[in-house]
Order: sequence, then structure tokens, then C-alpha cells
Amino acid sequence: MPYLPTGRPQALARSRVFFELGRVHPCGREIGRLGDHPIFDVVEDEHGRRYRYSGVAPVGVAGFDPAALRSGEFIVARRLIYRLLPTP
Repeated sequence: MPYLPTGRPQALARSRVFFELGRVHPCGREIGRLGDHPIFDVVEDEHGRRYRYSGVAPVGVAGFDPAALRSGEFIVARRLIYRLLPTP
């Protein structure tokens, strides 16, 4: 069965779609901050899937560019990019 992320699908110009993960909680250490928001090295969703911090999404004049996301990457908490970790 294909992986179906949790969260809200976001449609942008040119029919590009990305997923913003909604209900995640930290399960790793805090490694930094983006403004007043903490960045954790690993977060977990409500189904037990884990994601590792991958970077901050670039924002241009038109807003977030979904082309910045690679396969298996998702947005968490505004502009933080997390990559799905393989299941053990």
C-alpha cells in the first residue's frame, strides 16, 4: 500500500502539491530555532512515522516554492522541511 502522509495537502500554482504535516511531536533533541519556533532533529506523526530535519524552505516573492522539496520531504511548522525516515 502506498504511503499516505497525514496533514493538509496544499495546492499551489502550476498544480504542484505538497504536504504540510500537522500533528507531529518532537522525539529528538532541539538543534536550533527559526524565529521563536524550536527545530528538532526528529519528529514523529500520530501514526508513529518519523521524520528527520532536512532544512528550511526558501521563500521568494510569490511565497514558498514547492519545487524546493524533494521526494519524501514534507513541511512542518511553517517552513521547516523534514524527510521521512525508513521504517526499521
